Amino acid sequence: MRRRLFTFLAFVLLAVALVALSGCPFEFEKEPRDNAPPDTFFLTQPPDTTFVNQVSFNWNGVDLDSDVVAYQFQLVVTDAQYYFSGGASGQVLESIDPRGGPGENWSGRTIDVFQSFVELEDGYYEFRIRAIDSE
Repeated sequence: MRRRLFTFLAFVLLAVALVALSGCPFEFEKEPRDNAPPDTFFLTQPPDTTFVNQVSFNWNGVDLDSDVVAYQFQLVVTDAQYYFSGGASGQVLESIDPRGGPGENWSGRTIDVFQSFVELEDGYYEFRIRAIDSE
């Protein structure tokens, strides 16, 4: 009998606690944090040196605090000093895609994750890609 009474009281206390808590707004506030830029990485790319005039790139972007909604890219022509120093010295000569000045222009937004270039002339090139998040 005592066991039933104890079980009944425990059940009643649990029910009262649930009713009391159901009216209590448990909202946890998130601490605002700065929007981190998305990371972009190549899935496939040509070797550092190629002797064909066609190259293809495949990439992906991830963002931990938002969604990747688009990409922008550049293909720029560089001098040999820029190319061999990894951008530490030398200069970007011109933007091939999109056409323009010394590489400050970016393509329009695209959701594509693949780009090919054909009929490239001999030279040193750098392909740049960046992801754009929803923020």
